[in-house]
Amino acid sequence: MRLKIFFIISIFALYSCSSDDRKLSLAVYMEGSSSALAGEAIRQALADEGWQIELKHLNHSEAIEALQQGDVDLAIASNEISLDSDGLRTIIPLYSESLFTLIRKESPFAESKSIEETITLLEEQKAKVMFSYQDSYAHKFAKRLLANEGFDESDYETYYYRPGEDYRKIEFELIDEIKPDVIYHMGTNSTVLVDQLLHKGYICRNSDPSARDIELGYLNSFAQRIPRSFPIILPEYSISKLQNEPLATIGLYSSLICNKNLDEGLVYELANDLMWAQPHLIELNPVFFDM
Repeated sequence: MRLKIFFIISIFALYSCSSDDRKLSLAVYMEGSSSALAGEAIRQALADEGWQIELKHLNHSEAIEALQQGDVDLAIASNEISLDSDGLRTIIPLYSESLFTLIRKESPFAESKSIEETITLLEEQKAKVMFSYQDSYAHKFAKRLLANEGFDESDYETYYYRPGEDYRKIEFELIDEIKPDVIYHMGTNSTVLVDQLLHKGYICRNSDPSARDIELGYLNSFAQRIPRSFPIILPEYSISKLQNEPLATIGLYSSLICNKNLDEGLVYELANDLMWAQPHLIELNPVFFDM
């Protein structure tokens, strides 16, 4: 009996961490972004378990570099980034990010009914393409999508939102000035920014029900060529009251990642506490429903 008690205490000591160990820094993107909102929910939910999580706002490249160098303990990043980066490991998948292709109603691209038609138009004329913020997931992933079809930056005019302090606040004056044909945005399906753009007069390119079966076939093909991406159907009205049809698109999972040298016991306890905290996380941010 004493031996059993000693064994249990030893296991508990192995996986239990001091209060100092539970002070961790978490790299997230700018205020108002999916990762920043998720990071704030994690900070609040884990505080009840004795964790002290400090959020640090870095762009995605800076976050990965800081994590590799040990300047931060944790980061929220897409699987595409975390699995392709040396010295890092995934602790737990958190939520999915969906890619949105928004087209100006007055643009010739608004007439396209599928990704393939959009590609054909790109071959025929030079479009003004805005990739959300520079170094954002939208920038990285949409550029890869276009490159996968044989297009580089010489085939279209590239634009970005001006750097700001809140991801949800964009300068519509800049959009009115440039009049981009296409705006790529990547975020959770409840994103405020996409809703703002839809109210501004942009449309989701692939919301036409007559093209959805063709679209899904294309997206499945694309997902097979781009590892760790997946096709996804967003129900009607999941983005905006203006989205009255299901939306076929493509996405990635965003995960909580760490440096491979982070203490095993600490990682185990953090993952365990996150799983137990899921109901609270969902109350704070619905994106954690599928965690």
